[in-house]
Amino acid sequence: MERADVISLLGRLKQAYPQAYAKMARAEAEEMVSLWSDMLDGEDPAAAKDAVDALIAEDTRGFPPKVGQVLAKIRGTVSPHVSVAWMKPYIERIAEQEAFMPSVSRYAREHELTWEAAAAEMGGGRMERVVSFVVDGRPVPKGRPRVTRHGTYTPKSTQIFESAVRAAWLECGERPFEDGEALEVMVNAYFPIPSGTPKRKRGGLDLSPYLKRGDIDNIIKAVLDALNGYAYKDDSAVFSVCGRKFYTDGEPLTVVTISSVEVEHLSTADPVCRRRGIPAAIANARTIRRTSTAIT
Repeated sequence: MERADVISLLGRLKQAYPQAYAKMARAEAEEMVSLWSDMLDGEDPAAAKDAVDALIAEDTRGFPPKVGQVLAKIRGTVSPHVSVAWMKPYIERIAEQEAFMPSVSRYAREHELTWEAAAAEMGGGRMERVVSFVVDGRPVPKGRPRVTRHGTYTPKSTQIFESAVRAAWLECGERPFEDGEALEVMVNAYFPIPSGTPKRKRGGLDLSPYLKRGDIDNIIKAVLDALNGYAYKDDSAVFSVCGRKFYTDGEPLTVVTISSVEVEHLSTADPVCRRRGIPAAIANARTIRRTSTAIT
């Protein structure tokens, strides 16, 4: 497919899903055209058009199809799953340090259990679907909107990072999460070790906490905002987030993991609170309140 064919194809999607593309900046649109051109290189334009038309006709969720879905439709296969085997050292280190998702991790620490045992004992937090993908490049916190006499705009660095997050999601070829699913999101940001650091110190810094500028909450916000209309309809579906910053001796990157959780199995309570029907958050708040009263 030529670039002009891709632009025509995306124009067709824009007509079918005007809301999904309404706020897309020009730079972001250019990146999307480039990504689709690379992914659809060598495919027949007529077959791609037929695939897009079929996906639009089959859609019941209101999300535009991703390039991976289009490729799968053209080739008559299920949507491809991108291997993340090269991420294994990072994911294994994360699992060793604090397990995989925050609600189960906290319970595991509090009760001195393995992550698997904690998940089983909680009787919930069971993941229906887990998607991990990697955003190449230095993590960028969400910048405050800039106000000028010409209007309000998002800082360029934020726009570029959010475009990279969207491109990484599109590249993994996963379908969006359903509206109404409860989602947990983990964001692990990896920053480069300063170039002037002596070799004897670099090994000790690799995968150690990064405590410099770049607030983790703003990095998480940039990721969540970027995925609106792509990974999910709206980030209000995210009920739990966890973010961490590390040094890396390799290339800077951001690893994003999104998990849908079975709502009926959600539990943040310890066994005693569960038996009494008291959510842990309320129980903890009561304990803190009583302790504060006693101190005063």
